[in-house]
Amino acid sequence: MVRYAGALLLAVLVLALGFGASRYSPFFFSSRNLSNIASQVAPLALAALGQFSVILLGGIDLSVGPLISLVTAVAHLQRSPRGFGG
Repeated sequence: MVRYAGALLLAVLVLALGFGASRYSPFFFSSRNLSNIASQVAPLALAALGQFSVILLGGIDLSVGPLISLVTAVAHLQRSPRGFGG
């Protein structure tokens, strides 16, 4: 149990923050707010899941930050009116 004390403390703090926020705002646990939070967390969660699988399978690759930056820049260029050509 001592091994997981940090994770347990984090889970208790997150639950306490959620409970406190829901007491002060009735909109905190609304479906619209939870959907908004999920859509904001999804890209980071996918990157973390990819990193987790790489580390779990034995490869140590910690270069997620530059990869996210590259994908963001390419996606921005792709969506811009001028595209890649300038």
